[in-house]
Amino acid sequence: MDATTLFSALIPPGEPVDDAVRDAQLYIAERFLIDACGITELDESLAYAQVRIAIANLNHMGAEGESSRSEGGVSRSIDMYPVDVQQIIASHRMLPIMNRPETNG
Repeated sequence: MDATTLFSALIPPGEPVDDAVRDAQLYIAERFLIDACGITELDESLAYAQVRIAIANLNHMGAEGESSRSEGGVSRSIDMYPVDVQQIIASHRMLPIMNRPETNG
C-alpha cells in the first residue's frame, strides 16, 4: 500500500483532509526521514513511518511549540512522534563513516 492510500485510510471519515494538505504533510515527512536517516531516497520499508509522521504533524497543527497541555484537570505531555516511529527511524539511520587520521607508532 502506498503512503497516500495508507494516509487516507487512517484519517477518520468525518475529518476529511484536503489533498494538498495531505501531499504537503507526506512530503515534509519524507524529507524529515531522508534527513534523519541519512539516506538519499525513501524506500518502501519507511512508508509506515512516513504516514505516522505526516499524521502526527497534521494533528499538531495549531499546537506548535507546546510540550504539554492541561484541560479540565487532565494533564498530558505532547510527544512529537510515537515511540514506534522513533524506533523505526533509529533502525534505518545510516551513520556517516568518518576517516580516522593515520597514527604513527
